[in-house]
Amino acid sequence: MVKWGPDLFELLDNARLFVLPSLTEGMPNALVEAMVSGLAFVASDIEEILEIVPPELNTQLFDPNDITGMADGLYELCTNSNKRQMVSAKCKEWTAKNYTIQNSVNILCQHWIEPFLSQEDNNRQKE
Repeated sequence: MVKWGPDLFELLDNARLFVLPSLTEGMPNALVEAMVSGLAFVASDIEEILEIVPPELNTQLFDPNDITGMADGLYELCTNSNKRQMVSAKCKEWTAKNYTIQNSVNILCQHWIEPFLSQEDNNRQKE
């Protein structure tokens, strides 16, 4: 297993493709890291992955039990440089918009801090 840091960055820089055949995931950070690095990918179409892949790249997702479909998708990326470059460019573009520090802070505030503050305000009004 490669830990996050220089070794991982070097591995991603030298890779041409990323494959994530998975039946279950928490937050698929490895896929996000690959997309940030501009790697074309093939992955399982499970809910957790569908949540982070832009709709225009859903064609890169396959039923985790469809080994032939995933292999065909991988083969296409290996043999079709135009497709590989298009997927790579979309990955970089999408992650540059959606995985910024500011966006992460906004999401954190929307989902955790704002509801907490609203609850605090409601408690104060009841007093």
